Amino acid sequence: MRRSLASVCACAVVLGSACSPKAAEQQQGSSASATARPPRAAVAAKRDPCSLVTAAEMSEVLAFVVQAKPDGDTCDYQNQNPGGDGFGVVEVSWENDNAGQALLEALRQSGKLAPVPGAEPQSLAGIGDGATYSMYALHVLKGDVLLTFRVSPPPTRLMDLLKQGKPPQQASDTLSSEILAKEKVLAQKALARL
Repeated sequence: MRRSLASVCACAVVLGSACSPKAAEQQQGSSASATARPPRAAVAAKRDPCSLVTAAEMSEVLAFVVQAKPDGDTCDYQNQNPGGDGFGVVEVSWENDNAGQALLEALRQSGKLAPVPGAEPQSLAGIGDGATYSMYALHVLKGDVLLTFRVSPPPTRLMDLLKQGKPPQQASDTLSSEILAKEKVLAQKALARL
């Protein structure tokens, strides 16, 4: 699933036009920040998805230590606990002439990208310029940048919910709500750096 979305995003980037170096220089020259965060132009110029959410921030959200590994427009946050399951992912489709908007709109079309019953994308207000949540992934659009966040707690979390006596659907819904809450925290951190 992660790689298929990455492929769609990569196709959108190839079909779209990238920002000109001159425009990036103008943005960088006009951006001034009084905070410790990198300026928007610096993040866009580096195009480093790992600069949007630090390993420490991801570790805090997931409640286990991760190491950030950049892989093109994806940052994989791998669990560093011996034998530990669970992970985090941030994928970015950078400024690509509204291809991100087209993908976000496609995600809103129920059933088209959600083959699992009940997995229709849910639109969310108040996050970036638009956001959807589907299949345990939060997709956020800010300008022409599409961000995708995925976190996976250890599988023992679902088992804990089931052991608490929750029916399977309720346990799954609870886990989905917990994942969405974590992804929203990460989205707010990343959006502040764009």
